[in-house]
Amino acid sequence: MAKYGIIILAGGRSSRLGKPKQLLAFENGTLIEHVARQACDVANARTVVVSGAVHEEIVRALAALPVSVVHNPAWAEGMSASLEAGLSALLAEEPEVRACIMMVCDQPYVDTGLLEKMIFSYEQHAAEIVACTYADTVGTPALFGAAYFENLLNLAGPGGAKKIIAENETNVFYLPFPRGIIDIDTAQDYVTFIAGQS
Repeated sequence: MAKYGIIILAGGRSSRLGKPKQLLAFENGTLIEHVARQACDVANARTVVVSGAVHEEIVRALAALPVSVVHNPAWAEGMSASLEAGLSALLAEEPEVRACIMMVCDQPYVDTGLLEKMIFSYEQHAAEIVACTYADTVGTPALFGAAYFENLLNLAGPGGAKKIIAENETNVFYLPFPRGIIDIDTAQDYVTFIAGQS
């Protein structure tokens, strides 16, 4: 039985990029494989990937990994709908999880070490939320204790999970993650990132 859940939101169409960012080549595989592998290496955690626009391709890409891929037919409605689909699937599989980490598929510097540090921070501090900070903002990945699951399942309107963090600042542990600012939204982002890897 897993103590924690990790939900990877991978449902978008990547309209600014012009092709699915989830399937971009990265480290002898795809970006979604890399991100999912980092999550799968976290101890005592169950990983759920929420797909949308390119469901079948993501299922094939992740076939060798111990993850559940959940298709969100309402993926075009945004992250809140995908988060609800992912958390519902996670709780159906692991109803006793203590907390879940919400992450996206286009932050290539999110690794197992960061995810485990988030869990450690949750266990060590009297906070039900652990949020990453970078470039003067708060963002993903973000961990929510079970006390906030109902809030996450009932998200509506703009702001999403970030709104929950903002409304509960006294119950948040902020974890610096400077490289969290690096994500892949455009073709130039991808070219710049790959160039930096060589």
